[in-house]
Amino acid sequence: MNTAMHYKIINPALWDTLLVQFDDVLWCQKSINIEKIAQTYNRKAVYFATYHQSVFCAAMVLFVDRKKANLPTHFFYTPFFINCSLKDFIINQSLQQMLLKLKKEYHQIELKLAPKYNDIRAFSWSGFDHKIYYTLIKDLQNTTKKPSENIRRQLNKIAQNNAIVVNVVEENLADIFNQHIEMMIQNGLSKEESKRVLNWLNFFNQNNQLIVFGLYESNKLQGSALLTFDQEQAYLISITGGVAETFGQTALYFAFFNHIQSLGIDKIDLLGANIQGVAEYKSKLGSALFSYPIVSYYKFKAFIQFKLRLKMWLKKHLN
Repeated sequence: MNTAMHYKIINPALWDTLLVQFDDVLWCQKSINIEKIAQTYNRKAVYFATYHQSVFCAAMVLFVDRKKANLPTHFFYTPFFINCSLKDFIINQSLQQMLLKLKKEYHQIELKLAPKYNDIRAFSWSGFDHKIYYTLIKDLQNTTKKPSENIRRQLNKIAQNNAIVVNVVEENLADIFNQHIEMMIQNGLSKEESKRVLNWLNFFNQNNQLIVFGLYESNKLQGSALLTFDQEQAYLISITGGVAETFGQTALYFAFFNHIQSLGIDKIDLLGANIQGVAEYKSKLGSALFSYPIVSYYKFKAFIQFKLRLKMWLKKHLN
């Protein structure tokens, strides 16, 4: 093992200092937001950094609950960044050494890496499994990636319909938040998780990191969208509503595309392309497909799989 490589736990202040120096300051990377997510999900955020001698190589945050360090929620990417000025084998060696030691500390480790981190060899070499998922990103500066012909026809009809208006909503947001929470529950979100989502939605709104868009048709609220943002990107947290006959949801999408671009932000991560119907619609908006990995380690994987098989067998033969 390379003794020049080492890792250590760092404090949030040093994390922020390294982040400014080595990466884009994305909202999910800021320690103030990391601490809020950890608090919301009753986790402890532990900040790790790896070094080659005294040179910084990589850093990541684990959301820890005793011996588990898995994802608290699917809405966010794991805070993680690297020193891109170094050769990839140095970064991977430092990560591998840290990951092998973390496997001794935790029974479960799970990270959802952002799309730009497509080199997961250090995780594979350290015995982590991985699955590939997808998201769609709208590049607001890319004029060659046009919406589909069907979406363009919808936009023409929307432009002729003066009854459709999309505005930024800044007051009386509780009802809108509750509508999104109810939709999430209908789609399988637990009630306990929904309370936590509402908690961090209010936090981001209070810290001016949330934009709420309301879709009005004939002065009646018919839909809304929730986006968080940083200097580099916006992220679609949730979208709901819109009358199909008047293409309300398309109007909502392109209204917040225009607004986000007016803020000087060039990209919107639509956060999800893993459900066929949703993915097909979002792809028609002129967005591009990106993959992202979820890497995981389970110390007692064989035992967990045995319990799952036993449960399925009992369900089949005893019901």
